Amino acid sequence: CRRVSPRCNFFVLAGDRYGSSLLPASLDKNECMAIRAKLGEDEVNQEHVEALLLMQNWYQLDDNQAPSRFVLLPSAEGISPSAGPGTPQHGEWRRIEELLFNCLSKASDEVLAEFRAHKYKVSLFEQEVTLGALWPEDAGEHVGCIVRSMGNLRVVNIRAGVVVDLVQRRGDCVIDDIKEVR
Repeated sequence: CRRVSPRCNFFVLAGDRYGSSLLPASLDKNECMAIRAKLGEDEVNQEHVEALLLMQNWYQLDDNQAPSRFVLLPSAEGISPSAGPGTPQHGEWRRIEELLFNCLSKASDEVLAEFRAHKYKVSLFEQEVTLGALWPEDAGEHVGCIVRSMGNLRVVNIRAGVVVDLVQRRGDCVIDDIKEVR
């Protein structure tokens, strides 16, 4: 893409909202096996034992893809990620999703290279920004960016948590990284 259009070919519109940190829709077969092996090492840690069982129930090997990948199932154990808010299934899915996301993040750090583990720890927005604007050495030559900020969200507005990642403040780090590229 940059050979054809050497000028601005990646544009970031960033703001106070960090974005969703969702479970990957599919996992590389070798990465998944390494993460499962890591989780299986620690039989004392109940969180790891549960995460391993959940991975086995929710991610199914798809040999029709080349290379083979583990794909996230649309439902398992009578629970669906698309269950409506307020339903018992939605609450259980949120618990499963958070446990799996946290365990994938920690285990991938220990068994994968940084550039491979990155996708298991961050939002979809941060993945795109990292690959398109932060990792390329010549990003300053082909990346454009607009950063929008809404005042007093972090200090005054209690309901800001639905817009901003107030706990881990991950969005602040992404925006700071983008500013360094400019």
